[in-house]
Amino acid sequence: MKLNVNLKDKSYEVIVERGIIKNITPYVDIEKKFLIVSDDRIPNVYINTIKKQLKKVDVFIFPHGENNKSLKNYQLVIDKLIQGDYSRKDYIIALGGGVVTDLAGFVASTYKRGMNLINIPTTTLAMVDASVGGKVALNFDKLKNVIGSFYHPNCILIDIDTLETLPKRHYINGVIEALKTGMIGDKELYNIFFNGDYRDHIEEIIYRSLQYKIKIVEQDEKEENIRKVLNFGHTFGHAYETYFLMKNYLHGEAVALGIVTISKDKPYLEDIKKIFTKWGIKLNINVEKDKIINIIRNDKKCDDDIVDLIIVDEIGKSKIVPTKIEDLSRYL
Repeated sequence: MKLNVNLKDKSYEVIVERGIIKNITPYVDIEKKFLIVSDDRIPNVYINTIKKQLKKVDVFIFPHGENNKSLKNYQLVIDKLIQGDYSRKDYIIALGGGVVTDLAGFVASTYKRGMNLINIPTTTLAMVDASVGGKVALNFDKLKNVIGSFYHPNCILIDIDTLETLPKRHYINGVIEALKTGMIGDKELYNIFFNGDYRDHIEEIIYRSLQYKIKIVEQDEKEENIRKVLNFGHTFGHAYETYFLMKNYLHGEAVALGIVTISKDKPYLEDIKKIFTKWGIKLNINVEKDKIINIIRNDKKCDDDIVDLIIVDEIGKSKIVPTKIEDLSRYL
């Protein structure tokens, strides 16, 4: 399967193909240098599969986890590029999940004002969301994605076979983002999760999620308007991630909490609570409301104490509702 992302200044392909990790050479210039950026949970077999296809390749591996999407690791990757005398025409290959594509993408966007970038996502989260759309970022001082930019890859290569080594919790972590996509704009995608085993339809789930996100990004690349709907559940979700020091909840799990928070009194609430509980997400949490509000106040999506909440009244339809910070407490 192939999807095209057509933007004003750049267009690229998203290829969804089993086994494509074994054949990346049609999508790169193998005469250039390559730096594979990955984390310590990515199986070596994937790294070695890519390495043996390239002539000049090095690897940077950093510890897994959201806390490692940091300035420290950014500097270490930059240093490796400088020491290796990489040029703008050389490549970074982001191999891994959302933390990897964020860190590697931000490095690619800033090293010598931009170098070639190939995203090879190996998690459901990165396949349905994080690797697509051009958002790249670092965390700083316990604030999520507070340093970032928009930078699109040359292409995205999705090999669904890599999900075979993904732990169940991380598999569900990304599937939550796909469920979110169904809630805001694709009722048929949403319904997949309530009809049999969704894992039997993972290719369709990934494809439909990408299709919807690409459609939105093409309309609003820099998140000035309609792209904000992709943040459904994220205003509170990011706050929960920060509140729990990015340790207790994975990104998708925190988004699930955010969806439940923002969906109070909605007709579908009990259905999504049941499925999140089935997926092992602890929905009963105790938080200090004032701290959550202050975290949101410092979020990049907050402007002059106004935050655009994404509201879903009916599955498959979403709207943007500008909301005063002081009014957020009614959801907590």
